[in-house]
Amino acid sequence: MRQPGDVNGLDTFPKMQLGSWPTPVVLLDEVSEQTGVEVWAKLDEECGAWGGNKLRKLEYIFGEARRDSISRLVSWGAGTSNWAAALALHGEVEGFTVSLGLGGHIPEDYAALYEAAGTRTIRLPRLELAPLALAVARVRAGLRARYLPVGGSGTLGDIGSVHAGTEIATGVIAGELPRPKRVFVATGSSGTVAGLIVGLGIGSLAVPVTAVKVSDWPYATTGMVTRRISSLLRRLEGGNVRNVVPAPWRLEPRFLGPGYGKPTNEGRAAMQLAARDGLNLDPTYGAKAFAALLATARSEREGPYLFLHTSPKRPVGPFT
Repeated sequence: MRQPGDVNGLDTFPKMQLGSWPTPVVLLDEVSEQTGVEVWAKLDEECGAWGGNKLRKLEYIFGEARRDSISRLVSWGAGTSNWAAALALHGEVEGFTVSLGLGGHIPEDYAALYEAAGTRTIRLPRLELAPLALAVARVRAGLRARYLPVGGSGTLGDIGSVHAGTEIATGVIAGELPRPKRVFVATGSSGTVAGLIVGLGIGSLAVPVTAVKVSDWPYATTGMVTRRISSLLRRLEGGNVRNVVPAPWRLEPRFLGPGYGKPTNEGRAAMQLAARDGLNLDPTYGAKAFAALLATARSEREGPYLFLHTSPKRPVGPFT
């Protein structure tokens, strides 16, 4: 029988070390007092390098690309995409040529990063034009460039997110945190939540996961999360990780608001409360997921709850 937190078999997949793991788990004292239940947070922002949970994915994406002698990578996203910025930053450091198709406003620090890193960017003024920017970027990157889907999801990188789940299971067994009643995480392109669900299953911790929808259709749907989980399980079977029973989960769509990247009042309130514990939430992902946690805590009052904080804690400057 598989032991909690056992990741035997994952070592068969190529990997390039970028961060320091496991990331810490902390009790949020102010939030716990305000809600009347214990609320904990796992801080992927404290992995030792900029990029939050994106580092988990990039370790496997870069490892596979290096194994396959791939030197050019092309991807896409919103102008504000942490994924795109993390890919550009760490791709340059590790010797990859990165091309990006971006849609919508690009923050000044991200633009400076792309210039300093020599990232090839195709920039269009509106978010809905990002797929067109990607098409141009792929043509310019050439046939030998490896395409990476938005968020790096659906790739070998999803195995990186598995470790978030196994780390939680190991922490519970070690007494570093109580067994949570629920785990909350934002879901955009659905790779992180799929990895978390599978990782908890590998760790034999059948704790329900609430996947808080932060992206518009066709992303962050029940069908997409299901497909990501199935695809990940098939990949893991190739590494002799079999008979995994994924943790139970459900999609929570009520906190998306008017759409991706558009702040909500609940999210703003969540940001203010989380800040009292030193937790810096971004309005696109973390704020909406944390708002869902707070609403659940105040209605159920049965905790403890665990929040997987995936976003970087501050904007990135060139080669920070």
